[in-house]
Amino acid sequence: MKLHNVFSLKQWYEYLKNLSPKWQGSLETTFDTLYYDTRLISESKNALFIALRTEKDDGHRYIHEAYQKGIRCFLCEHSLPYADVHALIVPNTWKALQSISAAHRKTFKGQVWGITGSNGKTIVKHWLSQLLDHVVIRHYRSPASFNSQLGVALSLLQAPVDCHYYLIEAGISKQGEMQRLAAMIQPNAGIFTNLGSAHDDGFPSRTIKMKEKMQLFSTTIPIVIHENYQFIFQKHQFRSLYVVGNSSKAWLQYQSRWNKIHITHQGKTYVFELPFYEDFLHYNFVLALGAFVLSGGSIAALPKDLHFLQTPQMRLEVLSNHPRIRIVNDSYNADYESVMASFYYLKRQARPPWKAKVVLTPVQGLSEERHGVLFRYACEHFGAQHCYFIGERFNEVAQQFFHNTYKNTEEFIRRITPEHFYDSVLLLKGARKYRLERLIPYLTGFSKQNYLEVDLSAVKENLTKFIQRIGGKEVILMLKAMGYGVGDWALAYHFQSHPKVKAFAVANVDEAIHLRRHSIEKQLLILMPELQYPEVYWDFQLTPVIGNLDFLQRLSKVAYQKKAVLGVHLEIDTGMGRMGILPKQWEEAITLLQQHPYLHLEALCSHLPNADIEERDDFTFGQLEQFKVFYRKTKRLFPGIYAHVLNSAGAWRFPHYAFDAVRLGIGLLGYLPNAPLKEALRLYATVIRVEKYPKFHGISYGHRFYTKKNIRIATIAIGYEDGLPRNLKNYHVLLHGVEVPIVGAICMDMCMIAVPEELPAKVGDKVLIFGPEKSLMDLAHHAQTIPNEILVRIGRRVSRWYVEER
Repeated sequence: MKLHNVFSLKQWYEYLKNLSPKWQGSLETTFDTLYYDTRLISESKNALFIALRTEKDDGHRYIHEAYQKGIRCFLCEHSLPYADVHALIVPNTWKALQSISAAHRKTFKGQVWGITGSNGKTIVKHWLSQLLDHVVIRHYRSPASFNSQLGVALSLLQAPVDCHYYLIEAGISKQGEMQRLAAMIQPNAGIFTNLGSAHDDGFPSRTIKMKEKMQLFSTTIPIVIHENYQFIFQKHQFRSLYVVGNSSKAWLQYQSRWNKIHITHQGKTYVFELPFYEDFLHYNFVLALGAFVLSGGSIAALPKDLHFLQTPQMRLEVLSNHPRIRIVNDSYNADYESVMASFYYLKRQARPPWKAKVVLTPVQGLSEERHGVLFRYACEHFGAQHCYFIGERFNEVAQQFFHNTYKNTEEFIRRITPEHFYDSVLLLKGARKYRLERLIPYLTGFSKQNYLEVDLSAVKENLTKFIQRIGGKEVILMLKAMGYGVGDWALAYHFQSHPKVKAFAVANVDEAIHLRRHSIEKQLLILMPELQYPEVYWDFQLTPVIGNLDFLQRLSKVAYQKKAVLGVHLEIDTGMGRMGILPKQWEEAITLLQQHPYLHLEALCSHLPNADIEERDDFTFGQLEQFKVFYRKTKRLFPGIYAHVLNSAGAWRFPHYAFDAVRLGIGLLGYLPNAPLKEALRLYATVIRVEKYPKFHGISYGHRFYTKKNIRIATIAIGYEDGLPRNLKNYHVLLHGVEVPIVGAICMDMCMIAVPEELPAKVGDKVLIFGPEKSLMDLAHHAQTIPNEILVRIGRRVSRWYVEER
C-alpha cells in the first residue's frame, strides 16, 4: 500500500527501541510503500516487505519471493541471506508493526475518532466523512473496512499527519484484541454503533464482549452513542456521553418515516431527505451526524436533500448471465491497493480456457507515477491487447504503445461489441464517475429487472461454521440442480481451491460436463449415473456413485473393455429407500469390486431421510450405527477408502458422526432451522407500473382479490416462471423496507402488490421478495413447501448476481 509519508528504517528503529531491534544493511534506507503479501507487489522501488506470522501461514516463507520481485527493505524476525538488503530484525513483527503505528499516531495534529460496535462501523465512518467533505473539513478515514489488527496498523501508517480529523474503525472478533487496537488508535473521541451477535462465538458472553469493546474509550473522551446503549456506558462511568435517539431527553433527537428524517438539536428542528428508507440506516446516519456536530460541523449548513450520501459498497460482484462472458464488477472501490487486489482476484478467476481482460479508468487522487505502474502491470500480466483504458488521463501514454484507449465510457460502448469479450473474464475497475456498471447489460444482457443476489462471503462463513462444527473434517459441496438454483459454476469456481472442499456432487452427467466446460477441475461425483455413453466417465474424469448392483455389473464390463481405471463410490441404502446397495447385497458388491482390476473403490456413503426431524432421531441413529458397521467391514478390505453420510441437517445435528467428510447443500446457503447461519440469498424484482384503483376493483386473473377502498396497486416484474409459487397466499414483500402484501393471482411473469398511500412508490423501485430481512423460510412456509423447491424453480431469466465482501 502507498503511504502519504516517507519513512526511514532509522525512524522505525527509534520507534522500536523498547523491543531491542537489530538491523542489517543501512538504517538510512527510506520507503513510502508497504507490502505484507507478495501477491500484491507491483513495484519494488522505495518499498518495504513486512513478514507477518499468522495461524495459517508465515510471511517469512515469502521473503525470497519478495526479494526476487525486487524488494530490498524488510521488517522480519531473523537476518537475511542477501548482501544487498536492508532490514530491521525484531522478536515479533506483529508487535513491531503495531508499536510503529502507535508511534506514528502520536505525530497526528488533528483529532482522532475511534469507531467501534458490532455493525455499521464502515457506514457511519463513510457518512461522517461525506458530511465533513460537504463543509470542506480536511480529514482522513481508514480505507474500506480496515478495522482488524493489521488493518488498523496499516490505516494509521497510511495517514497524513496534517488533517483536522481522523476516522479510524476498530473491529474485534475475540478477547484480547481491543487493548492492542486502542494502544494504536489512542482516540480523542469515539462512536459506539451497537452491540449485536457478530463474533459472539469469540466471547464467553455478550457482557464480556461489551467490556472488550469499551476498552477503546477512556472515561473522559466524548462518545456518541444511541440511547439504547446509554445505560451500558453509564454503568461503567463513561461520563462524556452525547446521546442520539428518539426520546426527548436525547442530546440529538430524530424521528424518521420513509426517507424523511426530522432532526432536533438545541431547540431547532431540521428536515432532511435521505437516499434510503431503512430504519437501521437512519440509525447509523444520526450517529454520523452527531459526530459531525461534535467535530464543529453545523447542521444548518447541510442541504435539505442529502442524496449526496452514498452507502459504501464493500463488495465485489461476479456476473454470469452470458454463457461466454463473465464480468467481475469491482468499480465500487478505487484506490491503488484495491486495484492491485482486483488484478490478483482476476488472475484466480480466469483459468484456461478463459482469458483475463481488464477495463480500467483513472483513479482519483493517484499520481501519474502510480497510474503508470497500474498501466504497466495490467499490460504485462494480462497482455496489452486485453487491456482497455477509459479516460483521457490514460490516452497520451497508452497511445504511444498502440493500446486500447477511449475518452469516456460512451465512446467505449460505441466502439466495442460483446464479441470482443467472448470466452473472457472481464474486470471492470475504476472511479465511480465513469459508471462502468453501464457496460454490464450491454456486454452480457444482464438485467436487474429481477435478479438473485448471492452473497459468497456469507456462503464462505457458513462453510467455515460447518467445518468447525465437524472438527475440521472435509466437505463435499452439492451443486446439483444448478447449485440449488444459485449457479453451479460460480459456487464451484469460488470454492474449488478451498483446502477443506474435497469434491463437488451433481445429479447427472450433463451437470458434470457443464462444470468441466467451465474449467472446474476438482473431483465431480455423479449421484445418478447412467450407462448410455459410459466412456464419458473416463473422458471427463467423473466419479459415479454406484447405487445398485445392476449398474455396478454393467460398469464393470465397460471398464474391462476399456482397460482403464475408474474411481467409484459405493452407496448403501441404510433406510432412505431411494438409491443404494441393499445391506444384503453388500457382500456381492464388495466381492465384485475386490476382483475387478479397473474399478477403484474410493469411498462408502449413505443418506439420511430424517436428519432434520428430531422425533425420528432413533431411526437416524440406527442408520448411522448400521453404516458404521459396514464402513468398518469395508475399510478392512479397502484400507484407503473414506466415508460420507451426513447432509447439512445431519452435519449440524450429529457432528460426531461426520466420519471423513460431509455433504453440504442448502445449509451452506443458510437455510437450516435452529442453526446460527447467514442467509446468503436475496431475490429482487422491479416495480414496472403504479396506478390508483377505486373501491371494489378486481385485480389479476379470476379477480380473486377486490380492492376494499381506493388503493394504489404496483405491478412487479416477477411471476411463477421466475420461481414465485402460484399458490402463495398471505405473503408480504418488502418495498423500501416496509412489508406490503401480494394481492390477486400470481401471473407467469408478474404479480401485484398493494401499496399504502403514504409509502413512496415509483417505476424502477426494487422490491425484496426474500432475503435475510424477509426469510426464504417464511416464503416456503406460506407456499407449503421447502426452501430447496423455491430455489430450484427460479428460472434462468432471473439474473444471478454474485457479491463478495472485500
